[in-house]
Amino acid sequence: MRWSPWTTPRIFRMHNAGGDHGHLSGPTHRRQRCALAYYQVLVLETLDEAVDRLANRDRVLPELWRTLDLLRAQPVRIRLPDRLVSGIGAGIDDAGRLRVRTAMGIEILAGGIVMRD
Repeated sequence: MRWSPWTTPRIFRMHNAGGDHGHLSGPTHRRQRCALAYYQVLVLETLDEAVDRLANRDRVLPELWRTLDLLRAQPVRIRLPDRLVSGIGAGIDDAGRLRVRTAMGIEILAGGIVMRD
């Protein structure tokens, strides 16, 4: 069977020669470097495509964000630099910001740390 990052088990086998923990050697090391390079390229290509879509205001993105929204109708807490917002996830707006239904109404948040209850 030909090696691929999807099917080869034990890609991250560590070599412990002479107490040198964490160094990789031999064929395993080459496979790891190859797999790492593959994933780096994959991530960079995906990121590049996403940045292009954002820069060109791709009209499909808001709908995509909405289909991937795991916080919709879920209790959430969002830690902002100056306060904590608690409420129920109320979707994602066209700019990709989180909408949260709070006791004061809908708040639209562009940043923060989301903590699910």
